[in-house]
Amino acid sequence: MRWAVALTALGLFILGAWLASTDKTASATAAFGAAMMCLIIVFLARFKTFQGFGIKAEMWDDTQREAAHLIKILRGYNAGLGKLFITLAARTGRWNSGLSNRELDDAVNSAEGMMRAAAVSPGEIEDAKAEYYRLTLIDMARPLNEAIGKCIDASLKIIAKELEQFPQPIQAADPAYATLIERWRRVHAERNSLREIHSAGAITGIADHLEQFLAKSEFINQADKARIPDEHRERLADIRAFAQEKRLRRPEIWFAEKDDE
Repeated sequence: MRWAVALTALGLFILGAWLASTDKTASATAAFGAAMMCLIIVFLARFKTFQGFGIKAEMWDDTQREAAHLIKILRGYNAGLGKLFITLAARTGRWNSGLSNRELDDAVNSAEGMMRAAAVSPGEIEDAKAEYYRLTLIDMARPLNEAIGKCIDASLKIIAKELEQFPQPIQAADPAYATLIERWRRVHAERNSLREIHSAGAITGIADHLEQFLAKSEFINQADKARIPDEHRERLADIRAFAQEKRLRRPEIWFAEKDDE
């Protein structure tokens, strides 16, 4: 229907132009007027108002589409934030008060989708996800960090036992005692540096930092230095994949780690 009216308008414009060229002004004016009315009929659904042949109009259809798109985006925000709020509120004060790995991943993907729908730039989206990347890498590295920490703690226990068995009363000037105390301090320093390893350099290199720490450790034996990387080979690959590509290499394993807790 609209196409037929549009073609009629075109014909009337051509007719008006021909009539004007033959000095038939009144007829030409009528033809142009009829053509304009046809165009108004064609686009009437898109105009909120129009006024005379000067055409004072508002593109109502376009405004409605933009408003509907904005409402859809806001509805998505409300749904995503509402779900997150309800989940956290329901868990407040409970043992499993945090989000599981699966829930966190879903929340991040939902938020990213809403930001994309709102035309947020890719750079701003990545900035918004920076803390998620950082904390996920720390969580991924935690079992490896704990395995290394247990080995250092074992050395601390050995030194503590030696200190307990040291002949009493202890002579402050005793070189053997001073040597043991110095060793105790070095072990503690190494243990503290392990706790702070996630802030010692770029978090994306945490897998390399942990392997280097293990290789250089003064208080972990060679057997454990070989065993730990071997036992955590897949985890190290997971960490490197996430750090470099921002993706979960084995999502089913990562999601199961807290889903089963």
